Parts: sequence; structure tokens; C-alpha cells
Amino acid sequence: MESLAHKAGIKVQQIMTKGASQALIDLVAGTVNVGTMTWTSALGQIRSGKLLPIAVSSSARLKEFPDLPTFKEQGYAELTAVSWFALSGPAGLPNDITLRLNAAVAGMLELPEVRKRLDRDAIETRAMSPEEFTAFVASEIDKWAPVAKRVMTGNQ
Repeated sequence: MESLAHKAGIKVQQIMTKGASQALIDLVAGTVNVGTMTWTSALGQIRSGKLLPIAVSSSARLKEFPDLPTFKEQGYAELTAVSWFALSGPAGLPNDITLRLNAAVAGMLELPEVRKRLDRDAIETRAMSPEEFTAFVASEIDKWAPVAKRVMTGNQ
């Protein structure tokens, strides 16, 4: 939300909650007017019609909601963002173990029962090599560190 407010030149009041559950309660109750959260956190309330999604931060529209635009399509390409998870090991982990773990996780994500569950929750996956993942993390730090610093220092 901070990035959108900054880029759009609008003022928002940040209301921190202890998690997505409280944020959803506040949104559904009308205590707050807008919120940002992971798609999977909000999906049940969106499907029930209690929340109206405005845009998604993914790079492409979601299959289940083809009419819901991305922030990129609305002129905010820098708001392309994803929630991501990774399996990491200690520095110096032997390369053969790293590659075996990487292949096992990538393979697991393609299992039909796993794919079905991920698709149901609109979770898209992208397997990366260890080198691609290292570069991805570095790019995420470069992208989001200035936003975090702005929020922490109050320099809107």
C-alpha cells in the first residue's frame, strides 16, 4: 500500500494489524476502507462477495478472475510483486545436495494433487535454479528496501 500511495501521490494512514485475519475482519466490518494482503488470505472473502478486489500485484491476471486487472495494467508496473517461499540451507551446503533438493521441490510442485490445491488457491509457482533464486532475492531487496526505509523513517 505504501508503494501505491507514494506512486499515486495519495495520503493513506497505515493501520498495522497482527496479521491477515485481523485485517480481513477490519475490511469486512468496514473499519478500514482498503487493505493489501496476500491473495490466499483474502480469497475466501472475495469468493463470498464480501470483499471487492481492485487489482492484483501478479505479473498477469489470475485464471479464476480474468476481469480483475493487474496493477501493471493500471499504470503501476513497479507494483508487480509476489509472495514467495523458499527452502534454504546453510552457507557452504554442497552443490550436489542443493541441486537434489531443488529438483525434489520443483518436482513436488508439479504433482497433480499439489497442483490442484495450488490452483484452487490461485497460487502460481515458478521453479528457479539456486543461481536464479539468489538473483531474485537480491532484486527483491533492491526493490523493497527503499519502501521499508520510507515507512520506517516517515519520509513519505
